Amino acid sequence: MITHLADGMVEAGFQVDLVLAKARGEHLAAIPSRVRVIRLGSRHTLTSLPALIRYLRRERPAALLAAKDRAIKVAVLARLFNRGAPRLVGRLGTTVSAALDGRSRLKRWMWFGGMRLFYRGVDSIVAVS
Repeated sequence: MITHLADGMVEAGFQVDLVLAKARGEHLAAIPSRVRVIRLGSRHTLTSLPALIRYLRRERPAALLAAKDRAIKVAVLARLFNRGAPRLVGRLGTTVSAALDGRSRLKRWMWFGGMRLFYRGVDSIVAVS
């Protein structure tokens, strides 16, 4: 999904960087050659925060699309260190209620609490239908 979106944005005339906390998996081969891949070199999304802050300061993108819950939270924190720039769009690739089905009350409370806290810092949300 993200590779198709990136390719479409390049086709529309935008410069697109695909910023990856961890650059691994079968989807790497599907990334269009016109999309610049930025590897933050982190083992975990949450530990990519310093590298993402450096990237945002150096490149100054007009917008940032963060895909997945943890990436959205890290992007919100990185944006705090960049005085609210760039525009931030969060994309949830799962139905939250389905992802939390069968989880304990504590896990559900923590997930929704994190969303309420962090998602205030997002300009727009894109959700699956």
